[in-house]
This record gives sequence, C-alpha cells and structure tokens, in this order.
Amino acid sequence: MKFIKISLAIVAVLLLLMAVAAGIFVATFDANDYRPQISEQVRQQTGREFSIEDIKPSVFPWVGMELQQIQLANADGFAEKQMLTIERLDVKVELLPLIRQQIHIDTLRIHGLNMSLEKNRQGKTNWDDIVAKQSADTAAPKTVEPAEKSKQPAVEKEDEKQSPLAALLVNGIDIRNANIAWTDAMQNQQAALQQFNLTTGEFQLGQLLPVKMNTRVELSQPQSRFDIELNTQLDFNPQTQLLNIPELLLEVIAQGEVIPQGKMDIQLKTRANVDLQKQIAEVPELTLQALGLTIRANADISELQSAAKVKAHVELLPFDANKLSQALAIELPPMQNENALKQMAIKFDVQASEKSVTLKPLMLQLDASTINGMLSVSQFDKPAIRYELTLDQINVDDYLPPPVEPVDVKGDSAAGASAPETTDTAIELPVDLIRGLNINGQFNAGQLQASGYTLKELNITTTVYKGVASVTPITAQLLEGSIDASVKLDVTKDIPAYSMKLDAAGVKADSVITPVLQDLSGEKEVAMSGASDLNINVNSRGQSVKSL
Repeated sequence: MKFIKISLAIVAVLLLLMAVAAGIFVATFDANDYRPQISEQVRQQTGREFSIEDIKPSVFPWVGMELQQIQLANADGFAEKQMLTIERLDVKVELLPLIRQQIHIDTLRIHGLNMSLEKNRQGKTNWDDIVAKQSADTAAPKTVEPAEKSKQPAVEKEDEKQSPLAALLVNGIDIRNANIAWTDAMQNQQAALQQFNLTTGEFQLGQLLPVKMNTRVELSQPQSRFDIELNTQLDFNPQTQLLNIPELLLEVIAQGEVIPQGKMDIQLKTRANVDLQKQIAEVPELTLQALGLTIRANADISELQSAAKVKAHVELLPFDANKLSQALAIELPPMQNENALKQMAIKFDVQASEKSVTLKPLMLQLDASTINGMLSVSQFDKPAIRYELTLDQINVDDYLPPPVEPVDVKGDSAAGASAPETTDTAIELPVDLIRGLNINGQFNAGQLQASGYTLKELNITTTVYKGVASVTPITAQLLEGSIDASVKLDVTKDIPAYSMKLDAAGVKADSVITPVLQDLSGEKEVAMSGASDLNINVNSRGQSVKSL
C-alpha cells in the first residue's frame, strides 16, 4: 500500500512538473518567429506569396496550434488578389493518450475559408502554375539508398493485425462560412458555393457519426440558386469494410428562371448499407418528393467498382397530371373528359447494367386504364428495344379535343373556290434514324373505343430493323367482324417503298358507310346494310404525294 502511495505521489509530481514546463514553454516560445520560414517553404512549393497573421501554439493537454488570417496569393493575370484566405485553422492532438499509443485529435476547425477558382478566355486556370510546379518537382530524379534486408523478416499473424484507426479518435470537424467561387471566362459562366457549413460528431470506431451540412449554390447561366441541407448518420468499420447509413435526409430549395414556377422544394430520404469487400450495396428504402410527386424505391447494387449492376423496385405514386402540368407551366390541350389525366401512376422492377436496362414487370395506370408488360433496351451504342405491353381498356375519345361545331358557309362556294392545287408535297422521312433502329415489340388491347366505335382483341406487332419498318400483323374485332392488316416501310434504298394489306371479313359497316352515302347523294333515305368482306393490297414508292 505504501508503495502505491509513493508511486502516485511521484506521478503527481511529474504531471505538475510537465504542466509547469509547458506553461513556461508557452509563455516564452513565440511561434510567430517562424512565420517567415513557413511562408518561404510554401512559396518554394507553390511559387506564390503566402502569409499568416498569427500563430497560437498550445502544449498541454493539447499539442497543436491555431493559425489565423492565412492568405495565398492568386496567379498573375487573374481578377482576385488572393486565391485562398482562411480566417482560422485549428489542429490539436491530446498529449497524454499518445503515451498509450492512442491518437486523440481535437475538433478540426476551418472558419472563414474563401477560395477563388478562375479560368481565363485562353483556357488557363489560376492553379495551372501550381500543378506544373508540383509535377516538375515530382519528376526530378531522387537518390534512394537501398534498404538493408532483414535476415529474419517479421511475420505478422492475421489475428494480430489491427487497424490503426482503432486507436484514433477525432472530436469532429467544424467548417464554418466557407465560400468557393468559380469563374469561367470561356463559357461566360459563374458558380459559387456560399455559406458552406459542415459539423460532425466524434470519429470513433464502432459509433455512429452524425453529420450536418448546409450551403447555397448559385449559377449565373441559367440564373438559379439552390439552398441545400443534409442531415445523416454514418457508421464505417475499416476492418470489416462495412458502411452503414441508418438515415439520410437531403432537402433542396431550388429557385431561378428555369425552375418551374420559379421555386421548387425537393426532399430525399433514404438509408443504405455498403460492403466494400464484397462490392455490394443495399438501399432498402428511398423516398423522393418534388412537384407534388412521390417516388418510392429500393435497390440492390453489386460489382460497385467494376461494372455496377442494379436491381430495384420503383413506384411513382398516383398523381394528377393536370396539377403537374400547372407546376411545370405547361398548358395541356382541352379534352372531352374533364376528369382525364387525374389519376396516373407507374410501378416497375428494373435490372440495369452497363449493357442493358429491363423494366419487368411494368405497370402504368392512366385513369381507369391499366397497361402491364415489359420494356428492355440493350446495346446502348446501337439500341435494341424490346417490349410487350397489354392494355385492358381505354376510351380514346376522353383524351381528344372537344368536337367543333360545323361552320355554315353562305354564298356561292364555287365563286370563291381557289384554283386546284398544282404543287406537290414532299414526304420527309427520318431515313437515317429508321435505318439505325432495332425494335421488336407487341401491343395488345382488350378493348379500345374511338369516335364511337369499339375495337376488341387488338394485337399489333412492330418490327424495325436495318431500314425496314413493318407493323404486321394487326388483328382486331370491329363492327361485328374481324380485320387482319399489315403495313410496311422500306428505306433501304434511295427511294422509300410502301406497302399496305387489309383483309376484313364480316364487317357490318353500314353505320360508317351510310352517312357517307347520304352526304354524297343528299338523300336521307339512302342506306346500306349487311356484312361486307374487303381486301386491299397496295404497293407504292416515292418521295412525294404525287409520286405515290
């Protein structure tokens, strides 16, 4: 017991002596005497003038220093006098934990950072000279003495390995009021990161790290502003290479001339888990809200560092397209059904890689109509598009403009009639686009209503490949009969070729033909009834209406 008391007394005396020595050292030592040497070293490394207004060292219990009013001069020929200024830079390490081979760093503080990044009209930036000097210094030959080989190299056992981060503790990061300005004279563009603030909790292995950030981004072309706020928590284990993000909230307020209605609020909520050893990531929950829309998703990502592959489920919750168009300042045309486009939604599973994207199953809701199926795109340099879509039912009239009342033209129409049209009309086709398309798809509809008529069991198969576009077959039930048709366009040669074939059987077309006959004859009693068979086979070629 006596030995313990004596030992404690000795330790107390030693600590007292250390404190007294540290106090004397701080009182007599002036780090500012070394400012010229520091400035000269920076000037040699960068070629720029460098200055520090004040250096405040600390020795016990924290070893470190606080630098105030740091300035790095700008390159010649640029607008701003200083490229970099910092009001306060504070870095300190606690002394006693070093004895236990632990590194305890106080909060890293960077206050009042201002940086000016510029590019002139000739494409030269105000950091090119620093990069060139660093590259020249790196390229300079260095003489390296050969290391003496150990006769018995130490072998570290696997279970003895320990990450150096396990002995590292950082109280946090505190960045306040940082501003970075970017001026591009070549593109006449200016951008600024303003009032950037970042604070974190303790960096300690096995504990969640809270992170808070807020800033403002401004652009001159187009004139816009984005206020950004981020709140999240991180947990990274360097030994297992596991990153856990239990919550992340990102909020953005966008304003500007290109922003719908001048202002838009965006909110993103998510959480994620990342395994860097296995190169996989899991996003079990993601919600994005903007413009009155809500998107929900979850995803699994593999092969993060090579060719990333994504499997995800995405839902765009029901929304009113009319309200969305108003938010986007888009005026929709009037429709026969005033309730059209008020209930829309999208839902799909997606598999994506650097070579292809597949949406399957895919569901689209359009008011009372639903489309189910799949869509895939591969070979992005020359896209191959495949689709299979099935529509249950739709009334096309709901989405067409309201009928226009006929105008009664009085007087002798023949007297005011213009001369017959003698000019030809060219048919402009996107030939290069058609020759490059690779499409194969099928569309089915259970029931389709248009202009008072109903198509049932409609099936359309479309193929576009190497300049030949064909829609065949087109089958449906119409007017108590059936139709089987095909259409083909061939642009493989200089002059496009067209073909159309139609076979209609048992079609009761009296409701269509009778009004035409009555208009032509002027007699209301004229009518036609009965089932008709119709066969049409047309082949033509040309680049204008007359040539066809």
